[in-house]
Amino acid sequence: MVFGQAVRRSFGALSLALAIGIGSGSASAEVDAKTFATKEPVPAFNLKDHKGKTFDQTRFTGQWSLVLLGYTYCPDVCPFTLNNIALVIEQLGFRVRPGGLPQVVFVGVDPERDKEVIADYVVNFHDDFIGVTGAWPEIKRLVEGVDGFVRLEKKKPDDEDYTVRHNANVLVIDPKGRIHASINPPFEPNKTAEYLAKLFRDERRQSRLSN
Repeated sequence: MVFGQAVRRSFGALSLALAIGIGSGSASAEVDAKTFATKEPVPAFNLKDHKGKTFDQTRFTGQWSLVLLGYTYCPDVCPFTLNNIALVIEQLGFRVRPGGLPQVVFVGVDPERDKEVIADYVVNFHDDFIGVTGAWPEIKRLVEGVDGFVRLEKKKPDDEDYTVRHNANVLVIDPKGRIHASINPPFEPNKTAEYLAKLFRDERRQSRLSN
């Protein structure tokens, strides 16, 4: 299908660009991230994942999660981020214990176009990535609850060729379902994996001390 071909072309081009960047010394870049002093829980919401299963706030408990807002027709930011996060997960595999990898959740904020293609979209980047979308009121509830921003820039109600403005950051949700940290682009794989591995270790150590 044309949609899938476009995603694969973007994925390939981004992979080549990243390979060139990493080879030229980009691994020295610092991670632009913030760990929140007050960790607010993700609010209640009710969406569906790309396999048709309910995806609500309870799916964030019991493991770490990386969450990003986006849309499947995004020409640049979303494929760039998903590709880099796939590389981050690969690098994390060398740094965390078995079973300690976070789940990656892509929230499709353009349900009119995302619903039918989100399953094909997310697996172009990683087999284990989770695509989530649903009714707009529920998406809005989640977006506002995580202090996100989304704006559909339709020129008229029946406009089919429009862009969507949204946050470019990735949220880190801890195993208690709380918004623990936020990471901004460019998500350089090695440094981002190091940041996350340390975050996981520090939180595990803090949990042991508080028990």
